Amino acid sequence: MAERIAADPNLTPQPDFEGPSYHNLREALVQAGFTQDAAITSFRQAWEQEQDHRKQLWAQQVEADAAAEAAARAAQALTAQEELEELRKESDKKKVKFAPFHFDEGLSGDYRPAISPYAFRKVEQKEHVELWYFTPEGTDEAKRKLYSVSEETFTIAKLEDGLGLRPATAHNHSSKAKPDSELSFQDFSLGWRRYLQTALDCKWPHPLVDMLGRFFSAIADHGFRDREPRPLGEQALMLYVQDARIKWHTIEKQERRCINLNPIAPDLLATCWQTVLDKHGEKALASRVECNKESRKLPPESKVPPEGESRRGILLPQSAKDLSALVNARSLVPLEEIVGLHLPCVVQIDEQRVASQALIIPNLFETPPTLRSFDRSAPYVLEDTRMKSRSARQQLSGAVKERQDAVVTRVSELSIQTVSSCAPTGKERSDAPRKDSGTTMNALDAENPRMEPQNALSLRRLKAFTPLIPDAWQRLLIECNLTERYPNIPQGLRTGFRVGIIPILVTHTPRNSSSLIQFASSFEATVAREFTSNRYLGPFSCSKLESLIGPFQSSPLSLIPKPHKPNVMRLVQNFSFPRSPSVNYASINSNILSDDFPCTWTPFKAFCAIVCQLPPGTQAMVRDVAEAYRIIPLHQSQWPGTVVRLSDEDSFAVDTQTAFGIASGAGIFGHTGDGSADIFRRKGIGPLTKWVDDFVFFRILLKHLFKFNEYRKERCLSVRKNGGRIHSGGRILFKGETWQDGYTEEFDEDFETPIADLSKSSPRSSEEQLFSCNKDDIDNLSQQLGIPWQLEKDSTWSSTVIFTGFCWDLQKKIVSLTSAKRDKYLAAISEWEKSRAHTLQEVQKLFGKLLHASLIVPAGRAYLTSLERMLSIYHEQPFKPRTPPRSTNQDLQWWKYTLERASLSRQIPAPRTIQDLAAYSDASSSVGIGISIAGRWRAWRLLEGWKSEGRDIGWAEAVGFEFLVRTILLISPDSGPFRVFGDNQGVVEGWGNGRSRNQQVNFIFRRVHELVEASGRAVHARYVPSLSNPADGPSRGIFPSSNLLLPPIPIPPELRPFVVDCLFAQSQLLLSSHESTAPLPKPTRTAGRSRAARSYLAGCRKEEDGIIRAEFTQQE
Repeated sequence: MAERIAADPNLTPQPDFEGPSYHNLREALVQAGFTQDAAITSFRQAWEQEQDHRKQLWAQQVEADAAAEAAARAAQALTAQEELEELRKESDKKKVKFAPFHFDEGLSGDYRPAISPYAFRKVEQKEHVELWYFTPEGTDEAKRKLYSVSEETFTIAKLEDGLGLRPATAHNHSSKAKPDSELSFQDFSLGWRRYLQTALDCKWPHPLVDMLGRFFSAIADHGFRDREPRPLGEQALMLYVQDARIKWHTIEKQERRCINLNPIAPDLLATCWQTVLDKHGEKALASRVECNKESRKLPPESKVPPEGESRRGILLPQSAKDLSALVNARSLVPLEEIVGLHLPCVVQIDEQRVASQALIIPNLFETPPTLRSFDRSAPYVLEDTRMKSRSARQQLSGAVKERQDAVVTRVSELSIQTVSSCAPTGKERSDAPRKDSGTTMNALDAENPRMEPQNALSLRRLKAFTPLIPDAWQRLLIECNLTERYPNIPQGLRTGFRVGIIPILVTHTPRNSSSLIQFASSFEATVAREFTSNRYLGPFSCSKLESLIGPFQSSPLSLIPKPHKPNVMRLVQNFSFPRSPSVNYASINSNILSDDFPCTWTPFKAFCAIVCQLPPGTQAMVRDVAEAYRIIPLHQSQWPGTVVRLSDEDSFAVDTQTAFGIASGAGIFGHTGDGSADIFRRKGIGPLTKWVDDFVFFRILLKHLFKFNEYRKERCLSVRKNGGRIHSGGRILFKGETWQDGYTEEFDEDFETPIADLSKSSPRSSEEQLFSCNKDDIDNLSQQLGIPWQLEKDSTWSSTVIFTGFCWDLQKKIVSLTSAKRDKYLAAISEWEKSRAHTLQEVQKLFGKLLHASLIVPAGRAYLTSLERMLSIYHEQPFKPRTPPRSTNQDLQWWKYTLERASLSRQIPAPRTIQDLAAYSDASSSVGIGISIAGRWRAWRLLEGWKSEGRDIGWAEAVGFEFLVRTILLISPDSGPFRVFGDNQGVVEGWGNGRSRNQQVNFIFRRVHELVEASGRAVHARYVPSLSNPADGPSRGIFPSSNLLLPPIPIPPELRPFVVDCLFAQSQLLLSSHESTAPLPKPTRTAGRSRAARSYLAGCRKEEDGIIRAEFTQQE
């Protein structure tokens, strides 16, 4: 075995061969014929050869020691782990332990309810289980059993390898469980989401869960929900869900294949509908027979309803034998007749004959009153028709002649009166006695003005109000082969969209903001405009509105000035009120999950990816959809959640359109916007993209069109390869290629259709004939769809366009912050400085503005950390003003100085080649900092006292990152971006985000931002495992040859008390080497963050993106 070398030969100084110690040896060589110089040279060469050999041995020894040490540590760790595992297993058998602690998590209102162990096991084993287990009733039952059933109760169950004991709760189904066909639609809507989440928890494949999600969504939005008579359509859908799920699981188990449940099978749905009708008809027939028996016991005079009394039912002569004829006749009544405004063919009825032969029977389709009994497409005109005796004197209206061929009717109320199934909201209101004017009223010719709001409400149930044209949408979606992607838009435009508002159980009408009194004239003008535009229907009293739509809930209104228009007020409805929800009273938004209403949107870098690929000469124009949200109609089932309180008096209106502030509003409008954008693309217009209601259209010079379409073909293949259309949270996107800086392209289209040459589609100037399209081409398609553009906001075709608050120069590929935005953000800072304390909303607004600006000034991210910390201090008191951190003022001063600069612009980010200089940095808390660039190195020693005031190993790693960047800028004259590597995930990801939550690390990032901005270069950091990091040795005092030293760099004054260059600490390092003190081992590092950490970081990025979206939406 070779003898170990005690000291590092790299640090051994060369002996003085000219000194007296080597006199005798020199003389011996002189006598042998050498000169003095030759003898000395010979000694030096021999010594150097020996040293080179010892250096090789030393390197091998160090490597072997490191490997042995690592193996020993691994073996020791493995042994310790095995011992701990054995101890744990023994301990687990004897005592109960708590679950792992997560002190960074607290209670929240959206905590997932308990799922029955039986249902969870069924899902885990990929077996069918009723959705009831995932409804509120099912989860309440599971929670009760969880704490009431003894954990010592077991049952015999079939296991993989035979029979065995299992907890009874996991194998016993609930006696209260209902089949899917008996669930209410409300329970179904809540249950299927929890079911899918449980499937994900049980590791079901994501494509399979996505398919089921689309299936359930298609059921939730299916037109059968509006089918008359209600709620039989919903019952048919629930029966369809039950049959489809059972068949799906049967095929999966028996045939070992998973089929697609989309689209809905018409034949199976028709079978379910007929089954429901048959069952309901049997019940109605039985009820009729029973009612017939009872009626025979009544005295003859009791068979006619007393005058003034309203009965729910249908007057039918006893001679009517075929009950089904009544059903068929009812289903064929025109909609105009149901509303009761137009009866083209009516017959005078002998009322005494009818009275003597009539039989009051329940409506064949009558169901017990429920929440859905208020949700009907039209009232029934027969249900409030008064039959008058021939002997009664007819009082004719002065405006209408009596027509002998008209039914004598008095339309006093169009809605169906039922016994309320909901709790009262206050003092009971009794209906005023009805006064019969005796007027003979022909529904064809007359309309009671007092009933206009009520009639309008009935008509709106049948036909939604929107400038968009449903038939044209349906035709164009079919032509463009987009019906599978947008199956519900035409129906939504006809009858309204569901936006996630659940049924209201109890009426709540909170008071509006005092701003309505302060700006009373603006409020009155706004309300008048809404009524004139037919978006508000009413006014109604509370009791009247309850009788028409059931219990409802209004949300407080307030008026705020519009941005850039201080004299113009915007009406805002606070759908997030009340702030603190209770069991019986929660805000409208609290029950809406915005991720269920996804749409495309184009973040900053995604828009950059579009612009950077546009050919030279491309022009763009921006168009704004007029009153975007307000053109989206709401389904009548949503109206109880959008009622508007008009005053402190008993006056309310129904808002039938999507309102700004509802959580799903952006998604609902965005989905429709996606549909229109895709229609434009399929017709060859584009490229185009959008942000909320702003659409930007590009047009291409024809001489570049072929080459640009070739690029689109490549992108189409890339999108297909990377997953096609992706639903991520509340966003729809299409992924492309990954750039060298790590960014993966995100688009809002699939590139399936080439850009068309429309230059000859209509007459145009010679200049416009050079481009692929013009404004007329856009207008032509817009008019077919009914899209109302806000013409005064249209921009002209230009190579410079303002979009999302930025000015984009398509020719020079430069983006800048507009002067209007810069002035607005400076004014926001000044307004902030007027107050010592601020609410959460104030922090969010300022943070959103400056975060938006940091897209142009990346260094600004490092000056947002104070506001970012402030966002997290409000907890459950978002409306309580709080004092910002001390550093906030200093950060805002930097922002003021930056925003006051003459111009804020940057090159549009584009895919570029990034230089890989083999540059690495590392730090060791026991020794110091090291860097390595292409095999060359340099090191610094940490001085005593460096670990203070928040400085830790992360700070030391950040210092290494800074020293590495400074050295590269010193030795590399190139101007392109470069990549550096480090083994500290916090520093690498922190630089990727442009800032760090650690204040000391953030100070370092600020200096690096200044360095790279001054140099005009970009730095991209990447993670490398510690074992593959060449800077690991220098950071721990293991130095390569001094011939490979990198040049020194100036140490910033802020770091000099804590860091010293290795050359200035050479004596200490030599001393430690001669004393054979082995460097301390580095702490073990994982190859990356945990899944929870990655999820947290992704959530932070999504939250920031949402803040920017919300801020820009409010500005618009």
